[in-house]
Amino acid sequence: MDKELLFKKAIVDNLSAGERIICLAEARKSKSIYATLLNSNHQYLTFRISHHSTYSGFLSIPTFETSKKKPLEVFLKEYMPIATWIPFDYRDFFALSIIKLSENHGISFQIDDLYSVFSNELQGMIFYQVRTSHRHQRVRKIAANVLDDEVNQVFRKLYATSLISSRKDSNDTLRLYISAAGMRLLDLFTDEYIHDFINDYKNMDWENIRLPK
Repeated sequence: MDKELLFKKAIVDNLSAGERIICLAEARKSKSIYATLLNSNHQYLTFRISHHSTYSGFLSIPTFETSKKKPLEVFLKEYMPIATWIPFDYRDFFALSIIKLSENHGISFQIDDLYSVFSNELQGMIFYQVRTSHRHQRVRKIAANVLDDEVNQVFRKLYATSLISSRKDSNDTLRLYISAAGMRLLDLFTDEYIHDFINDYKNMDWENIRLPK
């Protein structure tokens, strides 16, 4: 049987009332499976199913390295009763939305890898925004600045729980993107948060992004 179906069955068999699968996505390169669940309290839970451990300590979700001796069902039976569910609130919706819409405003978000901050995990991740312009079919960087501390904290949460991730672009820069789970949560919470976001979007200063008060 297809492994995705087996994984879905194993997860469903270990869900409690009010819990459901909202996303099951496979990473293109590593072939790891990322599962995201949602409960009735607006809390989500993400874990990873893979044959190897994660490459970044900044990703805080658990990894289940399955085998014939210890299949996913066994991991989930042990893990689900003690799992810590993460609240998804308006700040998370706001941050994901600005990442999604940033390209329309000439903005991209990147991870600062200077002095091995990201690679060696010597301190918390630092995100920054870059404004670019296109002239003569070339991309020219105009300005880059570190995000506000509060915005950085939300980005760190989203990264740690795999709602956003990063990939290296042609300039070897770690550029952010929204994961399949992040996009799914954006859709699911649109009804609840879209009116607040539109009001905040009208007053957005794209040169200096801040969380709404």
